[in-house]
Amino acid sequence: MSKLDQLLGRITTLAPADRQWLLQNTPAHTRSELLAALGSSPSARRAPLSDGEVVANATPEAVAQVLSAEPAWLVAAVFQLEAWPWAKAAREKLPVMHRPYLAGARSGPAGGVRDALLKRLAVRLSETTVAEPPAPSPASFLQRLFKWEWRW
Repeated sequence: MSKLDQLLGRITTLAPADRQWLLQNTPAHTRSELLAALGSSPSARRAPLSDGEVVANATPEAVAQVLSAEPAWLVAAVFQLEAWPWAKAAREKLPVMHRPYLAGARSGPAGGVRDALLKRLAVRLSETTVAEPPAPSPASFLQRLFKWEWRW
């Protein structure tokens, strides 16, 4: 068994609250890779993350990326499923045309529709990788600084 499988096995044995804390405090690119690995690791198959955990631990950027091309009513249904930890930040990253649908306080889908929606969203989120914006280099900062004009 590789060290990665051992690590994934340990993560799957954590209590759900501890696992959620660990995933929330992991950088976005590492989190998406970790969630994908948890879904495919042999050691993780004994205790995989539930669809709700995958969605709850997603980054606002990943959620916005997955939902941005979806119809507004479907985006609203996803936001109404639960009080997601990423809801406020993801709402700001979505296209403006979706926002009026998100303002209403309706109840979300229930039963099989809810489960199917969660499952499909979890699959799409685990397949999505969000690129981290590149950190500005010191050279570009200095170039901008020297291009700035002093006005007295």
